[in-house]
Amino acid sequence: MVRWSKYVRQWLVRTVIVFLIIKLCTLIILKLNPEKIAISMWLSLELELTLAVVLGLISAVMQYQQDQALAEFNQRVGQIGERGNIILEPKHRLAPLARTVNQLQSRQQAQIQLSLHNANILNTVWNDMPVGIIEITAKRQILRINPTAQQVLQLKHDVIGQHYDDVLNYHELVVFIEHGIISEGNHHKMITLDQDNKAMFLDLTMEYYPAEEQVDTVVIAFYDVTDLVEAQFRQTQFLANVSHELKTPLTSMLGFTETLIADPEMPVTVRQDFIGIIAHESERLLDLTNDILSLIKTGDQVLPIVQIDVNQVVQTILMGQSQAVQIKNLRVELTTKLQIAYYLEPLQQILSNLISNAIKYNRDQGLLKIKVEKTGQRLKISVKDTGFGIASSAQDQIFDRFYRVDKARNQQIPGTGLGLSIVHEWVESLHGTINVKSQLGVGTTIKVELPIK
Repeated sequence: MVRWSKYVRQWLVRTVIVFLIIKLCTLIILKLNPEKIAISMWLSLELELTLAVVLGLISAVMQYQQDQALAEFNQRVGQIGERGNIILEPKHRLAPLARTVNQLQSRQQAQIQLSLHNANILNTVWNDMPVGIIEITAKRQILRINPTAQQVLQLKHDVIGQHYDDVLNYHELVVFIEHGIISEGNHHKMITLDQDNKAMFLDLTMEYYPAEEQVDTVVIAFYDVTDLVEAQFRQTQFLANVSHELKTPLTSMLGFTETLIADPEMPVTVRQDFIGIIAHESERLLDLTNDILSLIKTGDQVLPIVQIDVNQVVQTILMGQSQAVQIKNLRVELTTKLQIAYYLEPLQQILSNLISNAIKYNRDQGLLKIKVEKTGQRLKISVKDTGFGIASSAQDQIFDRFYRVDKARNQQIPGTGLGLSIVHEWVESLHGTINVKSQLGVGTTIKVELPIK
């Protein structure tokens, strides 16, 4: 609603001001030209008042129009969030100002969108990065912590604002943080934490950030390298075991060879025994080498999918083991009539090692039961024997490389201790599962399930 009293007051004030200006001009003219009395007649009091009223009114009307234009402009500026731009007629007196405001608004919106986009990216990185990050003030209060850090350190509740020593139950980590705060420096360290009676290895990096106006902070970034450390340990252990297992047959072969060379007059029967031992150790060395190569290749190659006659694969494996089957007089039951499109090499390796183990550790006149079937999108393999069986305490170890159950009893049974490791590696690389059910003196059943793509 227009407040007319405001413009009436402005009109009266401006009329008075204009009248005084006209009167002043009249006096100046009369003083400079006193003889021009006729002019003063024209500029009588009535004329002066009329002219002052008209000019004051014109000035007040112009002020009103300007105020109305500004009010309209302000109203449109208030609607800029909804409409995006101020729209005025090109000839409108405020059109240039509207264009300027529109340009500023566009730039501001672009900056806001960019800031929101960057904030979303940072928020995603903060929440999803595999690195744990904690920001702590020099007053020892936790300022920020990302989800990875909470998960790794098993912090179930909100810890923001709390003293880090009250929520971090790891002495070595607390000592590392405290040292960084006191020294006001950057540090790097590998630490070992005891979590649920299991060692966890963290690679820590700390950066100190001094602040002029606010409190100084430290940022601790850490990465859980437990899997990497354990993998390095397994690799070292594997190399040590390989060296030992390779050395044993080589030492035996070298010893008997040197004896044969040193004694040309050795009786033929003894010589043949020595040559037989050398041949046996050579076969053992070859088997060990092949198994090691199989482990190296597992999961590290592109495998073609081919059409496979499972029964034919099993029969070929049994044919290669026929002598051992006959010596133990084993009864073999097969349920393997299946055609399937799958990876041939892994399937051969899994079946070969499972069947070989079931034959070697079976009892005389025992049962060997092999079953391969397809259920939905799963390939199921079951190999059962009626042999020695495996103690429950040892069942978690049978997939370890070079592990053999009861070495004293089984030292006469040929094997490298890598067969089930190869099976386990293939099953894991194919995203399958493996299960062992065994009882001492009764036998062992190993079941494998593999997804079919």
